[in-house]
Amino acid sequence: MYRSSYVAFDSVKLSGGVGNVQAGACCLSDGECVEVIETECQNQGGRFNDPGSVCASTLCCPYPFADGDADKDVDQVDFGMWQTCFSGSGKPYKSGCECYDRNNDNGEQGSGDGDVDADDFEWFASCFSGPTIELDVDNPPDGCVP
Repeated sequence: MYRSSYVAFDSVKLSGGVGNVQAGACCLSDGECVEVIETECQNQGGRFNDPGSVCASTLCCPYPFADGDADKDVDQVDFGMWQTCFSGSGKPYKSGCECYDRNNDNGEQGSGDGDVDADDFEWFASCFSGPTIELDVDNPPDGCVP
């Protein structure tokens, strides 16, 4: 008895024998968003979202989030930027401060409680490295969720 096997692909397009992979939102370390394919995102040191995702609906924070001026350290300059976003408990933060509103339980971005307050400062302070001391995002300090 002859039995055939096959491999199934979903949403793959070939053009001249080369696969066409769908682009998506890529968050670069400075918080900029570009729409590229996943391998290009990785080549640029970015964090890829999902294929088909778009920058218009993607929150891209600097990496680490506490490095507001994107110079690879977390210092007084970054604290000044955080301080301008401080709203206080239960008071909504102003536009442009989304990245400082961290999840109170685990420090992740995009799931905060709608304010920038003392809870968020704890996450910020955990990532403090000092001027010209690059924060090692692969081995962050205890409590730092880049």
